[in-house]
Formats: sequence, structure tokens, C-alpha cells
Amino acid sequence: MGFRMSELETMRTRYSTELLENVIPFWERYGIDRELGGYFTCLARDGALYSTTNTCGCRGARSGCSPAAQRSRPRPRLARVGAARLDFIRRYGRTADGRVYFSLTRDGQPIHIQRKFYAESSSSWR
Repeated sequence: MGFRMSELETMRTRYSTELLENVIPFWERYGIDRELGGYFTCLARDGALYSTTNTCGCRGARSGCSPAAQRSRPRPRLARVGAARLDFIRRYGRTADGRVYFSLTRDGQPIHIQRKFYAESSSSWR
């Protein structure tokens, strides 16, 4: 069973609108640690912060901020956000022997190493 082009266009418009008008603005407003450069990822639906832990594995530069996403649809503001996050991960996210911390404190102190393929697979962190 396939989709008709009109159905695909409707879905594309719906998801694009949701991403650009709701998801990205939410994370821009509540998720960016403008003081120390990380992201706040533990947020309630209303944006209330319930933890300042940075989880690197889940929150790398794989988003609308990523280089690939920027090539397909450039967004300078998001590129700056992604660059700041990537800088945070590069500065604090790796051990001396190259392993990747799963979580860090807000100021970059290591909390936990948990071996996850998605945490260690981003070549852009190197």
C-alpha cells in the first residue's frame, strides 16, 4: 500500500509546520543554556526545568542544527545553537582515552559513562 502524492504532501506540510512552529521554537526558548553552552534536556511540557544534566549521547548535533540539516535548509540561528552545543561536547564530552561521557553536569563535569553506540558514533565530535 502506497501513499498518493497529495497524502505525502499533506504529511510533509503537517510535520514541517509542527517542527518549525512548535518543536524548534520550544527548544530554542527553553532548551538552550545560554550561560554555559549546553542544552537543558529535562524539561516539562511547559518548559519548566527539572534537571540540568546534559546527556551527550542523546543530544549531540543531530537535529535541525546539524550540518546535514543546514545543507538542506539553512537556518543561521540554529547553526549557531548547534555550533555552541558541539563545542560544549568537544570540550567536555570525552575522556582522555576517547570514550564519550553519557552525561555531564551543566558546567561540563562528568557524571556517567554508559556505552551506547549512538553516544560514540558521531565522527563530528572528534
